[in-house]
Amino acid sequence: MKTFIPIRVAYRVLRQLASDVLAIHGLHPDKAKKLAGLLVEADLWGKPELGVALLPRFVALQKAGILAFDAKPKLLKETPSYIGIDAAKQLGPLVLNTMAQQAVRKAESKGMAIATVRSLEEHGLLPYFAFKAAKAGCIAFVIAQSTNKNVLPVAAALPRSAGLEPLFVELGSQSDLSFQIMSHAFAGVLSGNGFSQSTGSAAMVVIDPDVFGEERKIGREISMMSLELKKLATGSSNRLSCDRIMAQKIQHLKHGIPMDPATLDSLRSLLEKALESKSMISKLA
Repeated sequence: MKTFIPIRVAYRVLRQLASDVLAIHGLHPDKAKKLAGLLVEADLWGKPELGVALLPRFVALQKAGILAFDAKPKLLKETPSYIGIDAAKQLGPLVLNTMAQQAVRKAESKGMAIATVRSLEEHGLLPYFAFKAAKAGCIAFVIAQSTNKNVLPVAAALPRSAGLEPLFVELGSQSDLSFQIMSHAFAGVLSGNGFSQSTGSAAMVVIDPDVFGEERKIGREISMMSLELKKLATGSSNRLSCDRIMAQKIQHLKHGIPMDPATLDSLRSLLEKALESKSMISKLA
């Protein structure tokens, strides 16, 4: 296993570096800033394999024509409670972010909504999209059909009482046959991606708690339930993983995000090479 002495980088610095890399390679500055924020969120959560370390892969896929930074996702179908999207070569985390926003909007209007995305090259931090829906007061489930073994296929999030971050979990394994069947059936089939081992997909269900009762009451009951379950746990397991992640995020925001020097070098190299290429083109013009 590779070992390294991490370099701590401030959140704003890392996000700006990632945004600059994306923008210099052709992604619109606003989208570059948004995607950089989504990727750095993974680093804040202690998931560096799903964070800015994905940028060299994104650039390589763009050069190969598999991704197109200026592509626009294609709307496949939309009803008051459903939206289906084809990523159409656009960057996966951006498309999933749109999926989550649309699903929440529809759930708030109709009580429940389903969203699907097909033709994804990368998912990024899957539980974040469920977490984001729960931050908006909804209950969310996301299942992924992914080519990235670091993406756990199932994530869920529920709102808790005021002042508490949502309760969220991620589970499964891309190598587990049961979860493979689930991800291919729910994400692959429902999105229209089918049984694909070359591209990914995702399906999301979002529920407005008002369907079951008062939102604040449900959040309070979920908070009480999680506290009771924690009492039954023993040892280090009596702290919810989502609470550990949020505590870690606070520390990373305060003291900097620990980064692999090789990752930082690769990002700087991507930026420098792109700047050199643009400089040479301008001299030839």
